[in-house]
Amino acid sequence: MAGNGYANVEEILADGKDAIAKKHGGGLAIVGALGEKVLAANDVSELPAGVGGTSVGAATTSTAGVVKKAAAVTALPAMTGAAAAGTTPTKAEHDALVADITNLRTTLSDLIAKLKTAGVVT
Repeated sequence: MAGNGYANVEEILADGKDAIAKKHGGGLAIVGALGEKVLAANDVSELPAGVGGTSVGAATTSTAGVVKKAAAVTALPAMTGAAAAGTTPTKAEHDALVADITNLRTTLSDLIAKLKTAGVVT
């Protein structure tokens, strides 16, 4: 090892490193993929996407990317419906099921809207 840095790729590999990033001449020198690729840049903005903390683009249906965390969704309230006591549901039993379905639909719509806002789904 030359001084406090590496003189060449062989020294990096001999030290057991898979990759290393080092400030060099006012910029960065990155050696990665077992010395197969050497990148140099003045700062991280000049590095390819995904290297050195540069931002990754938005995810698409065919490309991995970064998405925001969706906002919290309120948990569903307790079910109010129950199995009908007889062969024909009463109005109260029917109304309880309608309320449960309405709560489920409202919560699901809220979840979908928040996932769209976060960019998780389109």
